[in-house]
Amino acid sequence: MNLILESQIFTLPYISFIAGLLFCFLGRKMLGVIVILFGFIIGYTWGAVLLADIMGTNIASNPWIQWAASITGAALGLVAWKFSMFLIGTVIGLFIARGLLHSVPGIAHAVIFQRVF
Repeated sequence: MNLILESQIFTLPYISFIAGLLFCFLGRKMLGVIVILFGFIIGYTWGAVLLADIMGTNIASNPWIQWAASITGAALGLVAWKFSMFLIGTVIGLFIARGLLHSVPGIAHAVIFQRVF
């Protein structure tokens, strides 16, 4: 711990420590923000090149291409994150509800447990 706090490993030890605490206690809430941010960045860098190539123009001639691609990337990141949370909730709910409620049909397990979470 002294190596970290004396800045022999990290250049900004206190910021790294605070970021670690945030990830520890607010990890799931911050995950959504991080996914949206990475979708924005990927859309801004790679999506803009792809969109400009599809449109047959270059990025320098139309500056709105980067912003349109970044907003699209952020929206796709949000949709993918929400859909993945829905799928994992359904899968986990199916297995847990199947173990707890033997007499209920299979599709009802997913619906019941998805409403719980």
